[in-house]
Amino acid sequence: MLLIGRDMARLQDTVAICTAAGAFVRAESVDVADGPAMAAVLADQDAAHPIDMVFANAGISTGHRAGRLEPADRAAAVVRVNLEGVVNTVAPLAEPMCARGRGHIALISSIAGLLPLPDAPAYSASKSGVIAYGLALDAVLRPRGVSLTVLCPGFIETDMAGRYSGRKPFQMDVERAAGIMVDATLKGRRLYAFPWQLALMARAAARLPAGVRARAMGSYRTDIVPERQR
Repeated sequence: MLLIGRDMARLQDTVAICTAAGAFVRAESVDVADGPAMAAVLADQDAAHPIDMVFANAGISTGHRAGRLEPADRAAAVVRVNLEGVVNTVAPLAEPMCARGRGHIALISSIAGLLPLPDAPAYSASKSGVIAYGLALDAVLRPRGVSLTVLCPGFIETDMAGRYSGRKPFQMDVERAAGIMVDATLKGRRLYAFPWQLALMARAAARLPAGVRARAMGSYRTDIVPERQR
């Protein structure tokens, strides 16, 4: 198993848990926005131990306050990590998986990718991009034996969700959310949004006339505590 992240101390905590469960784990401190570095570490791992499942899960959110606009540099950073980081994770592994004729790829998007949030434009755009990238790539990979699942979770009890002061309907704990995502990936679902109640609400709102939807979503405001700078 290969774990990639920026914070090696936190990675080692996860390594200890996995090792105690009997897994052999390698941890690497790499920024997913660094394409060449990602390609190198993934190629090295795949050569030593062919990768048959990948979760592209790294993500950040902007830190602007309600009623204000996102700073351009922060918005660009969100897109680099959330969208380009997914590409940097998947692209080096797609061809080797296809050559072997097997594998599972999971891309972590968000319900915000189905219904853009006015207080998180760049985050919503990056997650919509993940959906488009994943569904387009799935059409190429699946006939070659590799399934691709785009996962769109709602609120999960993480540090990122904890920085939002607004309502978090149907929020679930990490263990339950992880189980749902693994199950959907192993079943080869193409696009899976959950919890179903929030997914249903988002899809219904997305079908409203643009003006009605804009007025309804315009009332959604929350304060966001700025994230630690990259």
